[in-house]
Amino acid sequence: MGKREDSLSLLKTVGWIAAIGLTGALAVELLGASPVTVEKIVDGDTIDVRLDGETTRIRFLNVDTPEIGRDGAPAECLAEEARQYLADRLPIGSVVELEFDQERLDKYGRSLAGVFVDDSLINAEIAREGLGRAVDIAPNHRFYSEVAEAEREANEAKRGLSTLGPECFVAQQDAEAIREAEQAQQEAQNLILLLPYLNDDGNLAQVQRSARRIAEARATLATVHTAGERQSEFQKSAYGDSYKDTVNTLEDRLQRAESRIDEAIAREQERRDAQERAEEQRNGDDIDAARKDTENQPRMESSAPSSSAPPAAALHSGGGGDTYTGCRAYGGNYAFTSVDDEGRRYAKIDCATKAQIG
Repeated sequence: MGKREDSLSLLKTVGWIAAIGLTGALAVELLGASPVTVEKIVDGDTIDVRLDGETTRIRFLNVDTPEIGRDGAPAECLAEEARQYLADRLPIGSVVELEFDQERLDKYGRSLAGVFVDDSLINAEIAREGLGRAVDIAPNHRFYSEVAEAEREANEAKRGLSTLGPECFVAQQDAEAIREAEQAQQEAQNLILLLPYLNDDGNLAQVQRSARRIAEARATLATVHTAGERQSEFQKSAYGDSYKDTVNTLEDRLQRAESRIDEAIAREQERRDAQERAEEQRNGDDIDAARKDTENQPRMESSAPSSSAPPAAALHSGGGGDTYTGCRAYGGNYAFTSVDDEGRRYAKIDCATKAQIG
């Protein structure tokens, strides 16, 4: 059979395949071409395939997934889930079909394609699971509409990317700062309950320690305002600066809580300082009173009425003299029931209280 007959035969085969609607691996086999088989899942939007006897890296067109961690960096939120979805959907050795757009290669040398399995566009399925977002990069627009519609379905169903929080919108260091600020905010709310009871030393110490942590968390959170400089390409395109709303809200709440806590600590410290000053004043008054009593002691002794004292011999007829060595009062409102060695009447008194004791 000549070349013309071969060509006619091939055209008839292609027409027959199209007429009966055969696609995929069966069509490839009937046409005699080598099937495209999956060799490796690289990440959520990239695979290696066996194409024309060579390994070819395929980048899915019009869909972008979170970036896998490399060189020690952590994976972005849902990056591993996206890769696992592809691994389950496209097992190693499975046959796929590739369709291309105007620009066949990206700047990294990867082939840009729509990947089909049994007429299903895997590019769109990734987005429908909430594991990727639609991207429209000129001049390749071929699959964008279908991927964008799939992404909309995922968002409406609250699947995947649409459910993530701000810690997924930024780099790891900024995500950690946001988490610390959220923890500090919760701690601040708990501390508010202790503020009426700062007269307790334990409560005051706990609040002071927590106040320092809250101040540190707020200072660290301030650095997140420049998080856009550290976002990945996916984070920039998927989330933009939406993290700023969370940062601003956290800063405002932490600042108000910090002010309230600091004011409560200051009031308690003022109360304690006033209490200490009052105690010092009372102690000083007691010392002054004792000193004055000591200074008055000689005057009390000298004011004793010597003219009314009976002769010593009459009062000490038993002999032996006066043996009392404590404090004495020779004047004042006392009952003078004792007589000293010089024959003077006096009252025995307590040295501290000045109360008569005998």
